[in-house]
Amino acid sequence: MAYFPLPRAYSECPEIVQPFTRKTVEEYIDKYRLAMDAIRLHGPDNVEVYAAVPMGTKMGHIEAGDTQFMLSHLLPALREHLSHTVSKRHLDVLCYEEEWVETLARGADEVVRE
Repeated sequence: MAYFPLPRAYSECPEIVQPFTRKTVEEYIDKYRLAMDAIRLHGPDNVEVYAAVPMGTKMGHIEAGDTQFMLSHLLPALREHLSHTVSKRHLDVLCYEEEWVETLARGADEVVRE
């Protein structure tokens, strides 16, 4: 599991570490891309499934009102990112908050190229 930034940073450095917003959706997604790339480049070669946990939906890492927007972009963007790497890599999203399951499911099988 990767935290970018560490959740404690929001309370310790509030002037520097700001919550993600719909304007910074790519930065939010980049933290997952960075973790996947680190595993791909420095981890074992036999990783076939990545699992991501949407972060910040309750802890203030996402600006109030932007969570649904952020999560609706997350899965398609990560699938797109993986499509540029070695094939046979899959992505699962683990979500313990029932309210976000439908948002994450929309577009889950789509690859969005922008």
